[in-house]
Formats: sequence, structure tokens, C-alpha cells
Amino acid sequence: MNHNILFLQYKGKNILLKPIYTIIISLLYIFPSSSYAICDNFFVDFLTSGDRYSIEDENVYYCSGNGYIGQRIARKLVGVDLDSFKKLSYGYAGDKQNVYYLGDKINLDNKSFVVLSDYFVKDKNGVYFQSHKFDCDINSFKVIDAKHAVDKNNLYVIVTRLSKSEISTYKVAEIASKAYSKKILTKKVKADLLRRDIFMEMCLNPTTMQKVILCAIHETRFSEPACDKLSKDYINNEKLSLRLSYDNLTDISPLKYFKGLSKLDISRNKITDISVLSKFKMLKKLNISHNPITDISPLNTLYNLEELSMKNDYLRDISSIKKLQKLKTLTIKGKINTLEPLRELTELKELSFNSQKSSDICVLNNLNSLTSLEFIISNISDISCLKDLQNLKSLKITDSPIQDISVVSNYPKLSSINLNDTNVKDISVLKPLLNIVTVNINNTNVTDASPLSGKYMSMFSAENTPLRWCSPKTSQEMIDGVSCYETDETLKPLWKRMLRQ
Repeated sequence: MNHNILFLQYKGKNILLKPIYTIIISLLYIFPSSSYAICDNFFVDFLTSGDRYSIEDENVYYCSGNGYIGQRIARKLVGVDLDSFKKLSYGYAGDKQNVYYLGDKINLDNKSFVVLSDYFVKDKNGVYFQSHKFDCDINSFKVIDAKHAVDKNNLYVIVTRLSKSEISTYKVAEIASKAYSKKILTKKVKADLLRRDIFMEMCLNPTTMQKVILCAIHETRFSEPACDKLSKDYINNEKLSLRLSYDNLTDISPLKYFKGLSKLDISRNKITDISVLSKFKMLKKLNISHNPITDISPLNTLYNLEELSMKNDYLRDISSIKKLQKLKTLTIKGKINTLEPLRELTELKELSFNSQKSSDICVLNNLNSLTSLEFIISNISDISCLKDLQNLKSLKITDSPIQDISVVSNYPKLSSINLNDTNVKDISVLKPLLNIVTVNINNTNVTDASPLSGKYMSMFSAENTPLRWCSPKTSQEMIDGVSCYETDETLKPLWKRMLRQ
């Protein structure tokens, strides 16, 4: 019954071979070749696909296996020196003349040939994966375990070179940490991996405040932070943007692991110590407003910073920002002693400050790249020194005793002006400015807005301001040309009588 069918024994069970495979194998037995033979124990370990070298009758055979049908077919190697032949590892063998891989002669230097693992070998000319040359640093290349290898610059999984973010994953970095003591990796890669390990230790056992930050970063405020994901996605992310405002934070030390931060908002918390920020060399935008911060010296090395907001009532000294030459937008509030540090920030485009003490406003005249200037200084009544701000497009001076705004005639590009809550009475200086479209004069002493008559105004506001009856009082009246004056700037007869002039 079983005369034409082969059964294999595997773990005490008979396994039926398909008839076609039975025929092929039988033919190899009946018509043996001088180059091929059936490996002696081919009916053993049916499910294992293995490879081996065998010496039979003064010939060397390479025995390859196929786990699907269980046969092992031996191929004879030609020209082998039997006396020096030896198996080196899985798939590799050699004699005094040659190196073999999977039974084939490969072009490697047999004198310097070294087996590094089942996958990697090496000679004086390079490192090889199986029989193919592998692109790596030959002098520092080391195998860590069955799947991982490193050189001084990279970490590899088999032949795949990992990216920076992939190196930071918990599993891979744990394996790569074996390379620390071998002094294989460069200082930078070591630092990245070591920072990741320290981060993981903190992330898995955070304090209450650290947990708040970690969950906020991961946007999972009411669940455990996914440490492995945080490690992979954020530690080496050079475009990382974090908003951590309104979190009642006092400790921001967990941020030290995210050196690639480019944008950070930690406003409206209870933070007093910002020393960790000195590590963020790539930071471009920073908001530390509404925190009880008094010392901003950690900011003095953030040379790439372009936008900074620090509205803090406790702020006194801003000297630390004078070296931040790339700043383009700056917002300051506090009891600032002096504005002198701003003198060197010549790239500033937008400046807003609110100070109860500063009086040296003239230092701003050096900032001729400014397009927007906004300030509240309660003890400033004269701004005539700001005559060189020709690029100014927006000016806001509020809650100040200022009266004279004649310096505005030097701002030909001005399109918006806000003089709310000042002592300004005369706005005739605005008449020749062709780009003016927004004017706010709420709570001022202006009595006549006629200089704006005939202009297109997108916004005009004059609440609680004693404008005359004949003065335009809305944007539409501006457009309609309502005015107390004739074209020659004399009062119209009716209004001259009404005003008794």
C-alpha cells in the first residue's frame, strides 16, 4: 500500500510527501551524479532548513536543505584542499587557498579572513554581509548580537543603517548600550543613546510634575505617557514644537532631553527656574510670559532665537538678550531698569514693551529695521528722538502722557497708529501720510479729525474723545469728506461762526 508513497517521521507522526517530490528524490538515488548526492540523514529533522559541509570519500560536499519538502541535496566542491579545509560558521568554510560561502568560492583574502557572526565576515579589504561587501567603517565595525552591529558612526540592524530617531527607540538603544564599554560609537551617538536611557529611567518613574509635562508633550493628559514613543519621536526631533501653557508647571527639567526643540510655549505657569533652556541651541520661538521669573540669563546662549515673549512683572534686568542678534520679534513687560540691551538688536522687526521705569527710549532709534513698535511707558512724554524709524508701518503708544507726535512725519510707510489713553490733541501730522488706514484715538484730547477726511479708513475709533460737531467721526465720514475745513485748510464759514473763531 505504501510502495510508491514516502512518509517521514517527525515527532512520532507520519508525514506524507507529495508524489512529485517522491519521484525527484527517488531518481537521485537511482541515478547518482558525481556532482550531487542525497545527504546521508536527509530524513532527519524535517522542518529544519539547514546548510552544512560534509567530507565523504575524500570529497567535500555542501549540503543544502529545503524545509518544505525535507530533502537535503549535496553539491561537491571542486579543487578543495582536504588537509586544510574546515568549516568556519553557518554557510562559511575555507582552506589554505580559498573561502567558501554556501558552497561557492568567494573572492576574499583567506589569510586575513575572520568570521564575525553568521551574517558578517571580514578580511583586510572590508566587511562583508554574506558574500557582499558592506558599506561601513572597517576599523571600528563590531557585531553586538545576532542582529545588531555598530561602527563609530552608525548602528545597524542586519544591514539596515538606523536613523537618529530609530536609534532612540527603547529596544534598539538598550541593545546598542552594549557598545558603550567597547568604545565603538562616536561621542555624539553615545550622548544620544545615553540621553535616551536617562530619559527612559525618568519617564518610567516620573515625579508628579514630570508626569504632567510628559503627558502634555504626548497630548495624553489623563493617561500614562508612552515613554518609548516619546523617546523615538521627540528626543532627536529638530522641528519639535511644544505648548505647555496653563499647566501650573513649576519644574520644566524633563524638557532637557528634547534638545531639538524649535518652538516652546511655557507661558502662564508657576515657573521660576529656566536654567534648562540654555540647552536648546536650536530654539527659534520662545514664550515664557506670565511666570514669576526674575533671572533670564539662561537665554544668553540661544543664538538662533528669532521670537521671544517675556511678559513678567518680576522682570528687571534684560541684559542677557543683547547677544541674541537673530531676534526679529520681541515682547517685554516688567519693571525694566534700562532698554540699553536692545540697542544691538538691529534685526528686530517687531518690538512691544511695557515698563513702569524705563526712560531711555531713545536707544530704539538705532533699530531702523523696525516695522512695528508698541510701547507703554508711564513716564515718557517725548518721542522726538525716534526720527530714524523710516520702515515703521505700525505704531502703538498707549497709557502715556505723550502730547506731541510730530516725529511721525518721518514714517512714510506708516499705515496704523494707536494713541489710545494719551494726551495727544493734534493729529494733523497724519494728513500727508498716504498709507494710513487705521487710527485709534480713544480717550485722547483730539478735537478734530479733519486731517483724515477724504482718506479711505479701514478702522477709525474715537471713543470718549471730544471731537467737534464738524469733525468726521466714523470711517464712512472720512471717506465722504466730512470736515471742519475748506480745501485750503481754513474753517468753513458755518463752523467758524459756530466755533466763534
